[in-house]
Amino acid sequence: MKKARKAIGILIFFCLTIPFWGTRPASAKTVIADGAQLLSTDELGTLEESCDRVEDRFDTSVYIIISQELGETDDYKSYVNQIAKDEKSPENLIILLLSVKSDDPFCFIKCYGNPKKNLTQKRCSSFAAQVEKYAAQDNAYDGLEQFVDNVLEYINRKPSLDGLQYHTMLHLLFAVLLGFLTLWILCGRRPAPVPAPQIDKDRSHRLGQMDLFMHSTSDSQSTY
Repeated sequence: MKKARKAIGILIFFCLTIPFWGTRPASAKTVIADGAQLLSTDELGTLEESCDRVEDRFDTSVYIIISQELGETDDYKSYVNQIAKDEKSPENLIILLLSVKSDDPFCFIKCYGNPKKNLTQKRCSSFAAQVEKYAAQDNAYDGLEQFVDNVLEYINRKPSLDGLQYHTMLHLLFAVLLGFLTLWILCGRRPAPVPAPQIDKDRSHRLGQMDLFMHSTSDSQSTY
């Protein structure tokens, strides 16, 4: 009986663990490699804490690589893919490569695993353009913090919802304008003037004669 129970327990454990076979170990962590030495020690610490929020909430690691050697004309995409395919890299990963090469700067973002479901390449390109703008103003730190904020905001938001807020505001604006137009029309419309009654002269003359006859008859009756 004990052997049977043990066998059943092993079978149940075996069935429960099947869905987790073949998954990579959870090794998500934040990596910030500032090869250009753009960030101060305090900025590095704060940025790492911000990236850790992504890991804690979404089990997704963020790699930020700042380079002054790679340019946009180099094969940087292969470089990023090699990092992602490394055995020690986590399955759910977001890599940001910021190049501050003097004659060839750029920013490139790519997602792997679960994040790429919602963080599409279109969204990543938009995030990268913001980072490039900040970096061009010698303010790469704020640009990277903005990038992390964007990740936290959009990693669970479906791309189909991107235009929903815009369309909703457009419809609301249209409804408000339509309401003002309706009120303007109603307030500006005056009631049509009532035409003055037209009196027939012949009929008026006859009514005058009848009134005179009735008045004289009444006077004659009063004398009797």
